Amino acid sequence: MTTPTLRDLQPGRLVYIPADAALTSPRPLALIISEATPSKSAPTDVWLNGQVLRPDGSNPLRYNTATVLALLDKLTIAPPGLRQCVATACPNSYDTIAMYAGEPIHPGWRMLQRGILGGTNLCPHHAPTVVTPDGTFHHAPTAMERDTGTITCTCGALLYPRMASKTTPVVRAACVLAYGTHIHDMTPQRTP
Repeated sequence: MTTPTLRDLQPGRLVYIPADAALTSPRPLALIISEATPSKSAPTDVWLNGQVLRPDGSNPLRYNTATVLALLDKLTIAPPGLRQCVATACPNSYDTIAMYAGEPIHPGWRMLQRGILGGTNLCPHHAPTVVTPDGTFHHAPTAMERDTGTITCTCGALLYPRMASKTTPVVRAACVLAYGTHIHDMTPQRTP
């Protein structure tokens, strides 16, 4: 993790904003950046817009976006290849760029390869909740209702994404968060 320059604040990057850095928010938070622009009033300030995450970068319960005015020199930016576990409040992550450079990652990470939430990552703690070593899927998304974003899980549960009112079309990130909450809730109930 490094202190970014304005050039580093590209869409899709994960940035950590401590409480003393956010001039418009009293609490620490993390954002997946959708837009970053310099402040016209102070050269050390930057306006950030993006998807709000928990302060440690893990997924929250609800999809939300925010615009934050922050001090650039107090921000921390995650490596460009950082991948988080999809489960709500799970702080586990790995760096894909380091992995391709030959650095080992903890074994057991899984990625949903296809389907409506393809590309979501599961850490070694949460992966067995979704698929067993023999390949049986217990909690994998099978279908999504286009208008509401309601996801059907292989266990039969219906997952309802929580978004701000009048959010159309359905935001994929909200569906990912709903699935992450389901995985978080199901993990303690799995049998060894």
